[in-house]
Amino acid sequence: MLNLKEVKQGIAQLAAEKGLPEDKIWEAVEVSMARAYKKEYLPKASIARATINQETGDVKFVKVLQVVDDTMVYVPAENEEEEPAKRDENDKRVRFNSERHIFFNEAKIINSSISLGEEIIIPLENKDNFSRIAAQVAKQTIVQQIKELEKQVLIQEYE
Repeated sequence: MLNLKEVKQGIAQLAAEKGLPEDKIWEAVEVSMARAYKKEYLPKASIARATINQETGDVKFVKVLQVVDDTMVYVPAENEEEEPAKRDENDKRVRFNSERHIFFNEAKIINSSISLGEEIIIPLENKDNFSRIAAQVAKQTIVQQIKELEKQVLIQEYE
């Protein structure tokens, strides 16, 4: 759980100093938390998201999987790791990755109303302690997101 009083105060101060919308700064913090979680606890190919409850300070993490079928992905043969098979150049399918994709029939078991191309959200265990490297990733992400927001605000002012 975040120290909500300090975080809210810091976000309000940053928004006032830089002229940025607070909701966009909250989004940047959520993105940075998700990247730190992914760096620390998930495989590299995974997609993670974080949501922060601005009333309580609770942070929830989820893993996102895209629902696919054989028309969207291909499963490589066992020996393809060493030498990829030649595929038709018109074949637009991507390689199946269990960290990013879930097959339609498996997704139907979890959610019967899901359809192809949608995302399925899997809740993750909440963790509070991150390594120094994961914290650095979060900090760099926030800095990068704030710079992008500043650019967007500047462009909107000139328009």
